[in-house]
Amino acid sequence: MPDKSLIRKEIERWAYASARSLETDPNLAERQAKMARKLRLRSRLTPPYELKLLFCKKCKEFSPPGLSTIRIRKGWLVIKCSKCGRIYRKKLKAKVSTKL
Repeated sequence: MPDKSLIRKEIERWAYASARSLETDPNLAERQAKMARKLRLRSRLTPPYELKLLFCKKCKEFSPPGLSTIRIRKGWLVIKCSKCGRIYRKKLKAKVSTKL
């Protein structure tokens, strides 16, 4: 059985390759992202946060920031899937004021 760090590197390689090829060939990017997800599910690894953002949490489809709508509203990061329309919100860290 291969080492988990090697599998994690392979997953990241597939995911970043899909993000790079998104503009030139969206179908290829979709296939590469599905390969990364399939490998991750087979190896039962938890993905890093950056890779989690590439997939919709409802429809499980490839929805990178180039295709999905991303906005910042009142301290929240709001991501809307372009395929199913689900809205995902993530609280941003609050700025700490140094002035007294």
